Amino acid sequence: MRRLAIWPALILSGACVYFNAMYNAGAEYDRGVERLRSGRVSEARVAFDSVIHKTERVLQNHPESKYADDAAILKARSELHNELWESAIETAELARQIASDNSTAHLASGLRGVAEFELGFNEAADSLLSVAIDDDVAADDRALFLFYRGQARLALGNPGPAAEDLESASRSIDMSDEARVDLARALMGIGNYDEAIALVANLLRSSRFGDLTQPLRIHLDSLSRKAPIQVDSMVAEQMNEPQTQTTKTSTLYFLRGRAHHYAGDDGVALVFLDSSVAVNPGSRFGAPDAAFLAARLRLGDADELQDVEGTESYLRTATRSSESQTRLEAERLLWWVQRFNRLAEAYQSQGASAAEAVLRAAEIAGVELGASPLARGLYLRYLELTPDSRWAAKAAYGALAYTGHTPADWVEDRGPATDDDLRRLLATLPTEDPYRVAVERTEARTPMSDSLYVRAERDLQERIDAIQMTFDPQAFSRTSPAVAPVAADSAAADSLAPPFKNLE
Repeated sequence: MRRLAIWPALILSGACVYFNAMYNAGAEYDRGVERLRSGRVSEARVAFDSVIHKTERVLQNHPESKYADDAAILKARSELHNELWESAIETAELARQIASDNSTAHLASGLRGVAEFELGFNEAADSLLSVAIDDDVAADDRALFLFYRGQARLALGNPGPAAEDLESASRSIDMSDEARVDLARALMGIGNYDEAIALVANLLRSSRFGDLTQPLRIHLDSLSRKAPIQVDSMVAEQMNEPQTQTTKTSTLYFLRGRAHHYAGDDGVALVFLDSSVAVNPGSRFGAPDAAFLAARLRLGDADELQDVEGTESYLRTATRSSESQTRLEAERLLWWVQRFNRLAEAYQSQGASAAEAVLRAAEIAGVELGASPLARGLYLRYLELTPDSRWAAKAAYGALAYTGHTPADWVEDRGPATDDDLRRLLATLPTEDPYRVAVERTEARTPMSDSLYVRAERDLQERIDAIQMTFDPQAFSRTSPAVAPVAADSAAADSLAPPFKNLE
């Protein structure tokens, strides 16, 4: 889906009864563009719809006013953003007819040309966009029209002129940084990664401290997913240039680490991510995002208890991220890592008498931390410690949910052979076992069986609370106000606790 690098028409000065309507429409358009560039597409569409309604009232109630052509231009821009191509053609043509000067008329022709291209009328688009480009239009609009004329000429079988247009669009020296990001996004959308990366490289080079704007951060992430090797090469070249600020160096390391992650090379990715944190751990840019990604990668590969413990410091760094989503997710993960570590310490200090701490740690490892190998290993360890436990079925089903994810050699896991052993164990358990009923015999579930399931979960939680309170009464807390408790802590009888849902 293409997004347009276009700004609202300037609101002319002068007092009149409908000045406020145009001012509000212009401000709403700016908000729509800002939301679009921040990746909030649905919110942007709502804002552009509001602009369309506001400008429509100006055109209907004051068609002879000096603001009418500006209203039509603003309405056409908003219709293009919301992909209302037919309406944009009509509005742009109205703007051309009522334009107070040739520059506005040519701008209207260009906007109509964009809509004509989107509807597949490439010859009309080429003609209209050429009219607009020949005039002295704003740099951002000129880049937009060159981009679309280049695509129209490609569709018409004129690759030479098309390439010239696309290159001219990407190298417009007067274009704003925001429009460069938008144009880079559009070039990426048609698979022209080299030109998109060239635009991004200039923006990255001009950022002395590596404090990238949110639109550029979002686009760099998308571009790294599409063309990770090219992005890594671009950033590597910039790392060879003298860097005066460690914050910038930290950002460049992070970008290289993320690109290698998207390329499927997490080993190299972690080297760069660790370097990002090491070079400037106190930075709000680069290091926190690198720390978060490094923690996620290490949690995903974790197959021993100490692997989780090692991520705590990284997640603390990640909670300083300038990105709210990263910051909140880091805080959530940090809470669960700390909860896991307390359970692991309780087991390590008390041994088999704290076996149920292992069972809950297994749930957290799999459901909250994404550490599948570790989760399977902990379920198997619980069964080794207490094979006759009333929660044996829970552990067996948990281990089966993570089949194929092999833990380290601290616990025996023979793969399919172990799975067969688990199934034989389940077959020996009473048919009325609440976990067997919940997983294997959905049709046999009754209010009574659900009640038994909830009671078993509550008893398990009480047992874990007792273990934890004995181990560390000051640090222990079942829940955090900012974090939802693990699903198994819930007493809801109409839903299965993870990982049982995986087995339904």
